[in-house]
Amino acid sequence: MSKPSVGDKILIRVQSAEGIKRIEISPKANLKELFEMVHQSLKVDGFGLFKERNFLTELHSSNSQKIGSCLKHGDMLFLKKIAGGSIRRTSTTAIDDFETSSINIPPVNNSKQFQPSAAVVEDEVDQTLSKMDGSIERPRDAKLCRHNANGRCVHCSPLEPYDDNYLKEQKLNIYLFIRIYANKSRALIAANM
Repeated sequence: MSKPSVGDKILIRVQSAEGIKRIEISPKANLKELFEMVHQSLKVDGFGLFKERNFLTELHSSNSQKIGSCLKHGDMLFLKKIAGGSIRRTSTTAIDDFETSSINIPPVNNSKQFQPSAAVVEDEVDQTLSKMDGSIERPRDAKLCRHNANGRCVHCSPLEPYDDNYLKEQKLNIYLFIRIYANKSRALIAANM
């Protein structure tokens, strides 16, 4: 397969929810023409074209940028419908002067935007549980423990509520609450580091 020359048309694949559409276009054409061809062939309004499947790198409709500078023959683009958009949806760098001159956006005061509300009060149960560490206390075993009353060993140290051996030993069939699961996850992460 030979590489197409500059004068040839290149094939661009556009994947949308309806399937994949192939579009042949000159590499000398601009991105605005590509957007118009996608609109005509897929008959969708309000869309964006992206280079990656996860919609990170968006192509912006531009009269100055040529297709050959950012795309090559056989590239796949991913179409994402944008609610409330039009076929001429563009980035802020390519918006017409008329549109930007008619819009006045007031400045945003960021100091008040992310302050936590002091009016939120937790339930009494939640306050009590947050003060507790959630471990299962075990008494000192006179037969196994060989330390004084203030000491701790493997046999009398408190257990975490998700300790598998303890749950099997007590034959408890419980479901882990989210707080216990979060503590277990943190303990596993800390152990692996």
